[in-house]
Amino acid sequence: MAVNRNLLDDRILKALEPAVGRRLVQVLYCCLKDEATEKDIADPEFYLGGEIGLIFEPDYRVWVAWDENAGWEQHFSVSALTDRTFGEGAVQCFEASSLELWVPFIGSELEGFEILGWEDAPDVIRLVFAHAAVLVGSGYQGRFGDGDDVFARADTGRYLDGKEKKLGSSEGVA
Repeated sequence: MAVNRNLLDDRILKALEPAVGRRLVQVLYCCLKDEATEKDIADPEFYLGGEIGLIFEPDYRVWVAWDENAGWEQHFSVSALTDRTFGEGAVQCFEASSLELWVPFIGSELEGFEILGWEDAPDVIRLVFAHAAVLVGSGYQGRFGDGDDVFARADTGRYLDGKEKKLGSSEGVA
């Protein structure tokens, strides 16, 4: 199946493209109610069932979450939207900006992004900054792919298997 370009545009590109060139100022981990504690989110292998809030200057918000998308081969994929995926009562948000993963990126300008996936479905967004990149995506229990968790990892080459396909980027759909 070919990449669903309209769905990719609606569910990821429209929210992320305006973030390019903006400084990342805050990151929130919005976990399902009673899913985690502040101590839990400090675990580098942490994954959550809710959404990750990326706040860029001046107050431009992108919410990255797992999504059940019609139109993809997989049951679940990643989404990036400017509107919250979960209602306020469904999640508890924790400040994640001071976590070891995010500290190097806070205050840095987002230079671009890539959308990666398997089976022509988007699972990972590589956020590219001047000095490094971070992977944010959906999967299952900390493994990127088809799943209803969302998480972030350093782009060290450890978390991708080399079989993923570039589906789009800040330059447009691949």
